[in-house]
Amino acid sequence: MPRKKHHFTNLVAATALLGALSSAGACGGPTGLEATEPTQTSEVSLYALSGTPSGYPSALSVPANQAVSIDASLQFDIAFDIDAQQRAVLYPMALIAWPRLDIHRVGMIKVTQVYDEVTRAPGTGYNYGDSIIVAVGDVIIVESNDSRVCSFPFPARLYAKFVVDEIDLAARALRFRMTQNPNCGFRSFLAGIPSD
Repeated sequence: MPRKKHHFTNLVAATALLGALSSAGACGGPTGLEATEPTQTSEVSLYALSGTPSGYPSALSVPANQAVSIDASLQFDIAFDIDAQQRAVLYPMALIAWPRLDIHRVGMIKVTQVYDEVTRAPGTGYNYGDSIIVAVGDVIIVESNDSRVCSFPFPARLYAKFVVDEIDLAARALRFRMTQNPNCGFRSFLAGIPSD
């Protein structure tokens, strides 16, 4: 009999714990965890990989929310170039840094909505292995899967959206506005600290 009573007590405790965990998961973001940083909006300029000095920023770092140069540290997500047909092209990290083993997966998706109407990054539909040709007015969403930035229990994903404002072929430059969610696993682009 004492053994049954002990088993019943453990069962009640386990049920209470599961209930508490469920309640905790109901509030907060995609993992039941809370975001701590507000979304950030900035203006960014990139210079083509080809035809510009090597030190110029030719890539975008989503975690840093800024343009960066490509170097051995591989602290970037997408790179920009102008091809032989004078088109602006964006490349995910893997196409530039392969066959390095420390590359991370980066996905891009071109959407049809106006920039301000995109309030949340989609959960699917990203292109992880191909370049994207962009024109003025195009809206792109980027998913960066960088475990160096996001630590457990947060999902190793950061999201940003940007709209191409100018392509300057003479300067071989691309200028855009970008909104980034700095909270790992959170997809909202609304101003302030996101809830999802």
